[in-house]
Amino acid sequence: MFRSILLFFIYLPKLCTTISYDGIIHRSSDGSSYAYLSPPRTGNHASFIEQMTPTGTLAVAWFTGGENLPNCSIAVSILEIKSQQFTPGIIVSERINYSNQNPVLFWDNETQILHLYHSSQLSYSFILRSNFVTSSWTRTDIPMTTNLVQPSIVRLTNSSKLRTFFRDRNAVSIYYADSYDDGLTWTVLKSTSLPNNNAGIEAYTLKTGALVIAFNNHNGTQQPRSPLTVALSYDNGITWPYQRNIQIHDDDNITKIGEYSYPSLLQSFWSESDDNDIHLVYTYNRETIKYVRFNEKWIKFINTEIEFLL
Repeated sequence: MFRSILLFFIYLPKLCTTISYDGIIHRSSDGSSYAYLSPPRTGNHASFIEQMTPTGTLAVAWFTGGENLPNCSIAVSILEIKSQQFTPGIIVSERINYSNQNPVLFWDNETQILHLYHSSQLSYSFILRSNFVTSSWTRTDIPMTTNLVQPSIVRLTNSSKLRTFFRDRNAVSIYYADSYDDGLTWTVLKSTSLPNNNAGIEAYTLKTGALVIAFNNHNGTQQPRSPLTVALSYDNGITWPYQRNIQIHDDDNITKIGEYSYPSLLQSFWSESDDNDIHLVYTYNRETIKYVRFNEKWIKFINTEIEFLL
């Protein structure tokens, strides 16, 4: 007599791995690349990425030492072109007994100087404009932006229009406004179809004309700042048909959902580059800054693997 025996194999994913905050770039099985930057202190958040031309060197700035703490300072890490490791983060701006936070970088190609700015502002948005011919700046308030902060401005392809996306302190959705005169005046605010959890976002215009935005893909403030998602729009931000999660749970423990927030991104644009890579940095559990590299096709790829949110 023959008996049929059914064997059930249960695959349990590895719960723990070893990760090092050493700045070394690794290749992921999904086609992206990633690195964990080496911070000088504990408590790391609010990174910003900039590219220096013509070399293509990447610079990342963030605050280190703990939010609102008196030893909170600004750190910078560098990735030279063709290098596979970010330099250790070094403190470049420190004001004793003050909390230095939320840095912004700007590379001036004419002077070959990398500028860093950080400050604290109020809970509404305005624009400062300068033609760089004079040293004067003109302030333009964006109407009805109470609790809509940290604007991310993009110029739409083949257009004089600026579109600005806003973080929502009410934790409902990402909002936007338009300007047809380079920021002198702005339209009435409208909500996008994307949620916001009162956390930072960033948008960017790609070489193809598509908009890419990085954000936490949920609203409300009751859950951790996860997942971190990137989305593509081909109609100037009206719809976002392609979305892909960058991070859902911790890399060293898939049963833990942490904080993956305050993204900053750009696309390779120096003259010798044809790779069209998108470079993204974000807060990884306030422990370090994580770097991820991918491209537009990667976002649009339909992943057949199931992502489990445990």
